[in-house]
Amino acid sequence: MSATYRGAERKKQDAYQTPAWCVDMLLAELDLRSNPIRFLEPCRGRGAIYDRVPATIKGWCEIDDGRDYLDIPIKPGRFDLIITNPPYSLALPFLKKSLGEGRTVIYLLRVNFLGSSERAAFWQANP
Repeated sequence: MSATYRGAERKKQDAYQTPAWCVDMLLAELDLRSNPIRFLEPCRGRGAIYDRVPATIKGWCEIDDGRDYLDIPIKPGRFDLIITNPPYSLALPFLKKSLGEGRTVIYLLRVNFLGSSERAAFWQANP
């Protein structure tokens, strides 16, 4: 995702909704025909991702609905697919948690997420 909102006032809890076109382009690149697919959306928001993923088993978290992903214990490897657009300020803790819970993990983040010296050790351990 780009820094579209650069210079603008930040939204409460980093709540920037995922555009439908972005989800559609991503899903077009995935083979989701093998069912059942166990899918998790850790930051459901208004459902832009969750509502479009054709999975038979679907889980979700959304802090505004009382389900904080970082507080919910999930068994390692529980999900086949995790896709989310997390709050940027919490992206690294979310990502670390997801890597243990899903076989395929896709996070929609700004490109500069890769370039932080703060995250360098994480990227070296998780290429």
